[in-house]
Amino acid sequence: LLAASLSICAAGLLGGMAPAASGACISLSIANRSLSRQIALVGAAILCAIAFSPKLAALCALLPKSVQAVMLVYVAVIMLVSGAQLITVRMLDARRTLVAGIGIFAGMSVLILPDAFMTYLPALASAVSFGSLTALLVHLLTLPLVTRQANLSLPVGTTLPRLAEDETIRLGGAWGTQRATMQKVENFLIEIGEVMALRDEKTLRVAIRYLEGEVSVVLKHEGDMLPAPSSQPV
Repeated sequence: LLAASLSICAAGLLGGMAPAASGACISLSIANRSLSRQIALVGAAILCAIAFSPKLAALCALLPKSVQAVMLVYVAVIMLVSGAQLITVRMLDARRTLVAGIGIFAGMSVLILPDAFMTYLPALASAVSFGSLTALLVHLLTLPLVTRQANLSLPVGTTLPRLAEDETIRLGGAWGTQRATMQKVENFLIEIGEVMALRDEKTLRVAIRYLEGEVSVVLKHEGDMLPAPSSQPV
């Protein structure tokens, strides 16, 4: 992000065209697992040479149509898979599902009705721009409905694992956290519930807070001090 920001600022100061990250290049890098910095430097040198040699750039336009079609299909498939992974890498609830669905539908509407957008909304005649803007607006409008802290009172007993799983899934979907993070929270609730059961406690009270991508869990206990862990938590 820092490199992209500096390049955009430099292009603006020099009066050139602002560069942008290519989704096709990112998808190809992920598909081929070619994420080395040396590859990026070699690619930058090649692009720099092409920028000052229009004849070299013209060679890319001489590729056969069949080769261009295969490249387009390959890149499109990788981009679709990468986009689906970005959507599902974090837990989803009804609100986040609605945001993603409305954004996709808005982008498809531009592809279905291109003439209407070019006539009435020429500035938003791009499917990516209109879909992203719509999803962002829906997200910002519904974000105040999400609470960043939850106070749970779970009964200690045989039903605790099921209740802990239900609550972590609900909170993870509302906050958009990673599944591994909420899995750790669920394991903590189950393990501390077993400790509380040995002390004849009937209720497990915790406060769970989500802030800047981190989830903190605070145990509310008024009895004797709990024993220190015998090993470092994983």
